[in-house]
Amino acid sequence: MRIEFLNGHVIEEPMRSAVPPGFSVRRSRIDLGRRVLFLTLDDGQGLEVDIGVNGQVVPPDVPIVYLDQLHWVGLAQRLWSPERLRESEREAAETLISLAAQQRILVPVASAHLTEMAAVAGRRRRDLAATILGLSRGWQMQNPVRIRAAEYEASMRGQEPTAADVFTLEPGVLFTDDPAPPAPMTGARPNIAAMVSRVIAISGVYSAMLDDKPLDMAEAKAAAERWATSFPPLATYMREQGMNEEHARINARARLITDQRQDLVRAGNRASTTPDRFAEWLARDFPRDLARMPYIGRLNEVLYLRLRITGSGKYGGHCAYRISGA
Repeated sequence: MRIEFLNGHVIEEPMRSAVPPGFSVRRSRIDLGRRVLFLTLDDGQGLEVDIGVNGQVVPPDVPIVYLDQLHWVGLAQRLWSPERLRESEREAAETLISLAAQQRILVPVASAHLTEMAAVAGRRRRDLAATILGLSRGWQMQNPVRIRAAEYEASMRGQEPTAADVFTLEPGVLFTDDPAPPAPMTGARPNIAAMVSRVIAISGVYSAMLDDKPLDMAEAKAAAERWATSFPPLATYMREQGMNEEHARINARARLITDQRQDLVRAGNRASTTPDRFAEWLARDFPRDLARMPYIGRLNEVLYLRLRITGSGKYGGHCAYRISGA
């Protein structure tokens, strides 16, 4: 590995392992003034990535546009195979691409995008990944597990129950837990070592997304199916008991707590909450704070509505499965 500075200074260090087969990033160049990373891929394509600094947040005057996967697919079709995109969607796709390229909006990548493209293979996977990475420029949405953990912890501390910096340039936030940091560079200044760590994290995620081999999602889909099929019996019980809204909401909240008991324990440990204080929070503060939690509050409301709808038979017994990806 070789780092060349504009003043002629060079840092060289042997790589601790060979570049793995299929690693897409072949060259990295950093513009420290603009805080931009230029990546050259194995097919010659170049990508620009905003790398920022520790604690950088989104400028308040830049709108954030979250795109569901089907819209990313539409943008990829416009860029790589325009004949596949419906004519009625082309103008909208061109507008979004232009706004993102001019950095007039931010279109972040999220963990859901990685999950939904995992089973895609070949050129379609590569084109979709290149589109997402090229237009997002390194901006990411924190993994929902991190967001809900932050809301829980803030509530337990008596603070506003929201997560900070949901959209960020910080590496690793796409995952539920922080990946192991790379080994520090020997002899490098701390700011250079930190920058190299960010480049390694970015390159790893980008290469994983650009890898055109599909992943086996059978185990994940089976887990989602098991989770979803547990809802109709609860919904049926609620209907048979003729529960009013208050009791139905208590049942929905109990199901939410059951699903996320491990997250609640971790949040309680981080907030240094005693068992007595935790019990008090769960019984009194948590129900009160739910409406103020942007993520958990919405999830709880979706669970409640799906249980009521599924229990009524209005949309059939499998309606709860739709929330498995919420």
